[in-house]
Amino acid sequence: VSHELRAPLNGNKNLVETAIHSPKIPEDMKEKFLIPALRSSKFLLHMINDILDMSQIKEKKLRLTFESGDLVETLKSTAQLVELQAKKKGIKLALELVPKLPKNFSTDHIRLSQVILNLLTNSIKFTKEGGVIKLLAESVKKTLSWYKISVEDSGIGMSRENIKKLFSSYTHIEFEGRQKMNPTGIGLGLNIAYTLAEFLSPKDQQEGIKVES
Repeated sequence: VSHELRAPLNGNKNLVETAIHSPKIPEDMKEKFLIPALRSSKFLLHMINDILDMSQIKEKKLRLTFESGDLVETLKSTAQLVELQAKKKGIKLALELVPKLPKNFSTDHIRLSQVILNLLTNSIKFTKEGGVIKLLAESVKKTLSWYKISVEDSGIGMSRENIKKLFSSYTHIEFEGRQKMNPTGIGLGLNIAYTLAEFLSPKDQQEGIKVES
């Protein structure tokens, strides 16, 4: 399923990206047709990835690969993926990392990046122009074994009732202006991020992700 869906979609996406960078195609045609086509391809690819992840989680076939890696590099490279998105919206993106984060930190760095990227993307969606988003990392219980990673924003906030619904599958938190802020979400990303965080967290943790507003 993964190959059948993603291979042709990636092919289309790559062709559109090549056309966008071609000097032979007029700029107005790029703006009207090619850039929207690229956005649609990226959104569809993102949606397919979410559905495949959800299927693997339900079938208990999701595999994590724990490897030693530089935690700072993982956090910085993840933040770089949304820098342009934040800049376009006039949002300041800041990293606040405690000194001496380990260079040999054992986790599934790809899945960790996926969780953080989901939280950062949501923060950007629901933070207005001029706001601030912080990515923080700090040691837990003064040990070098576990670290707490947080995404903090100056966004619109939410009620306790909505926090309870936040990580449910295919669920949207309804509020005035939601459609404008988040017109394309299908309600899977946060559920997947929550489950992945549970898998990556200490066994005695009650929650994969905790929310305060």
